[in-house]
Amino acid sequence: MIEYGPEIHAARSRKRISQAELAKRTGIYQATLVDIEQCRIGIDDITYRKLLDAINTEPNANSEAAA
Repeated sequence: MIEYGPEIHAARSRKRISQAELAKRTGIYQATLVDIEQCRIGIDDITYRKLLDAINTEPNANSEAAA
């Protein structure tokens, strides 16, 4: 497992997404996200990509375009 915690934290902070919101978007526990970001647990490349995709996806992009 690779420690992507600092990258996940930085990307999430740049987008101003809370840990609770990112956990909800990805279906993981917030406590697990905390452990990932603090490098207590490593994650595989698939989980890393899932987290980044969730960070970079705008949840209301379609509704804003329609307005």
